[in-house]
Parts: sequence; C-alpha cells; structure tokens
Amino acid sequence: METYTGELCYQDQKFSYEEKGQSRILLDCQDYFANKSRIPMHSFVEENITVPAFLLGLGEHYGELSESTGEEENAEEIQLISVLTAASLIRSALPVKAVELGCTSGVLSYYLAKILGTFNPESILCCVTDVIGNSSKNGWLDRISLADNPPSLSMLASDYDDTQLESGYFDLVVINGTRSFENPDGVIREAKRLARKGGLILAYCCDSPLLESCFFLHFPERKEYHLKVNTRIMTAECKQGLPEEAKGVLWRRKVEKYAGQLKEVLMQEPESFSQRLESGWDMEEVSKQLNQYIREAMERGELEWKIRLIDMKELVLDSWINGKTDAQEGLKRIWPV
Repeated sequence: METYTGELCYQDQKFSYEEKGQSRILLDCQDYFANKSRIPMHSFVEENITVPAFLLGLGEHYGELSESTGEEENAEEIQLISVLTAASLIRSALPVKAVELGCTSGVLSYYLAKILGTFNPESILCCVTDVIGNSSKNGWLDRISLADNPPSLSMLASDYDDTQLESGYFDLVVINGTRSFENPDGVIREAKRLARKGGLILAYCCDSPLLESCFFLHFPERKEYHLKVNTRIMTAECKQGLPEEAKGVLWRRKVEKYAGQLKEVLMQEPESFSQRLESGWDMEEVSKQLNQYIREAMERGELEWKIRLIDMKELVLDSWINGKTDAQEGLKRIWPV
C-alpha cells in the first residue's frame, strides 16, 4: 500500500505531490513521449493554451461555484482531483466515459466537465444524484451551465448503490464524498461494478471516515492523498472484470424485467385464451423462457429464485389456459414487480 500526505505543488511544468521533502510526480508536462493522446503536452491546439495553464486556470469560477455549498475551503482538493483526472485522460486518444456518484452541489461536476470536454469533446460524463427538484437545493444545473465546451452530459436520479447503469462501462468513476452516503460500502461496490477493467476509481472523502474505511477494505492496493485533517483523496485501479456478484445482479434484473412485462399482460384479465395470443405472448414461448430461467437459477445456486420461477410458471399456465382470476392474486404475491 502506498500512502501520501502533504501538498500539491507545481514547478517546472510538473505537478507533484510532496511530503516531508519527498516528491511524487503526478503529471509531467515536459515529458512529450509519455503523452499518448491527441493532446500535445505543451499546448491545446484549439485554445492555444498550455496544459499547466489550463489546469491552473480552472479556478476561474470557483467563488461562484462554491457559494452556499460549504465547499469554499476545498479548492486545493478539487485542484488535486483535476490533476489526477488529467493525468489519467492524457494517456488515451479515445473519448473517456466518466460517472460521478454524488453530484448534488455541482461544484466537482463543473471541473470534471471542463477537463473531459477540453481533452476530448466526445467524452461522456454522467452525474448521479439521489436529490432532485426545486426544493431539494440541488445546484447541479446552475453550476454545470458555467462549463464551456463540456462533454456529453447527463444527470441521473438514482440510488447511489443501485444506479442500474451498464456494468464495466466507465473509464473513470468518481465518488464525491462531500455529501453523505447512507450505504458507503454499497456505493463502493457499485463503483467497482461500473468501472471497466483497468479503469480508475477515485474517492473524494470529506468528513467521511466510514467511506474511507470501506475504500480501504475494497482496495488494499491504493494511493492516498491527505491534504487536510478531515479530507482524503484515494485512487485505485479496477483490476478485475465484472465480478460474479455483479453478474448475479444483472441476471436478476433481466428476470425481473421479463416477469414484470408478463405480469402486466396477465393482469389485464382477457376474456378468452385467443386474446392472450393476440397480445403477442405465445404460451409455448413463455413456458420455454421460464424453463430457461429456472435452469439458470439452478446453475447459479439461486434457490429462492428457482422456487419463485416454478411457482410463477404454474400460475401463468393456470391463468393463461383457464382464465382463473385467483391465479392473478397468487402472481401478485410471488412476483411483486
């Protein structure tokens, strides 16, 4: 485990993290051969501005961004996150897919959008929040609108530990710990699920010791940057593909989606068997699909789901063939989706 404490420094076109006289280079803007992206280390062609000047100038709107958010004292941490993000982006010429978990204030979202959009305007940034609406004090839209030349942007209202976004899709996953997570361990598990193999997971912990502890447990091999007593920034590489746990989540979601669609048809109470056929659902195909899910449940060791699927198949056939309304009540009970 590598642990770093100290301060962010910039000298001779190099961003470094220093602690007690020892220095770690985070981004060397003179190392042209290390730059594998379309962005020259010395200059953005479109803007005619150097990479260091761009990163150092990101604080242009900081006062406006931090107003009424309680983040006025976090400028150094956000600058460090910006440098770490840039160091990750500079290695690839391809657009980057990024997601931020906890975007309520919109301050960090602004910096991520500025960096992603400048390095490659075809990049994607998805910002996830569990608080939305005029009365929620969610300032994301007001602050993200200040970012010129942003990447493709989207906001998702969702639980942080169950976003339902595609697994293994994102190159960069940022956990914004300036807000409080009810289930920090679940948030980190979700971050691991969302990150592609080799992707970067970055956690910004601010007065969130439980989030830090959970990150420690999930990522024994990590890098830590401790700038203040109550804040810590940690990064880790996603070293594995989609874990079996995540595959199980995807399988259950697939089955639930199918069951929900089937249940919706059955609850319409058609007057005859022919009307069920007209609905586009063939009894033989439905039976075959349910049998497939039952076999998969057995192979996966999902015994509870196996029982539910068997019960559902019996009720479906009973309701489908005989039109029994009592079967529909049983369907509600065993599959409440």
